[in-house]
Amino acid sequence: EKAPTPPPSETLLNTLRSRKLTNCTLMAVGDDARTAVEAAAAAPDVIKVLVLVDLTPPEDVASTAEKDADSAWKATLSKLTAPTLALYRADLMLGVGSAGQYLKATGLDAAERVRVRRVDSEAPILKTAAASVAAKINTFLDDVREGRDIAPETRQKTDSGLSYIDQIVGEGASPKAGQTVAARFR
Repeated sequence: EKAPTPPPSETLLNTLRSRKLTNCTLMAVGDDARTAVEAAAAAPDVIKVLVLVDLTPPEDVASTAEKDADSAWKATLSKLTAPTLALYRADLMLGVGSAGQYLKATGLDAAERVRVRRVDSEAPILKTAAASVAAKINTFLDDVREGRDIAPETRQKTDSGLSYIDQIVGEGASPKAGQTVAARFR
């Protein structure tokens, strides 16, 4: 009887461990990015830094099985401790333009140490925007090496510890002390 095939993330981790690789920086593209996230969440001792290119969001959640899969994906992302850079092309994901929208669409907003960067390219970004991508990756890796905070520029944290992401940043005047403010939030 044939043994069941292990999930791709387990195969990846077994390969890294068999080669005695630790403290890895892993870069994954497209569908492989999901495998990389799963591996990094499962083995933070092996994968220390993660670079994801064109991670696509989970499919629309329609059935119970898909809802369970989406919950499992968010649970995986909540375990992700590796500093992560996510590069994306907005044209691949209709309705997703801002970093905040990308975080929400992919579920990456469940992870704490994620920086998101949009790459303006209408073809595979590793071919047409290689210089821009390399610069973004190098800046990210420098920040990791130097111990700088890794969070998307859209994520804000208050003194009380509340973390939030502006989905749409207004252009009006800021409120002054004593004024009443109305806000919509989730």
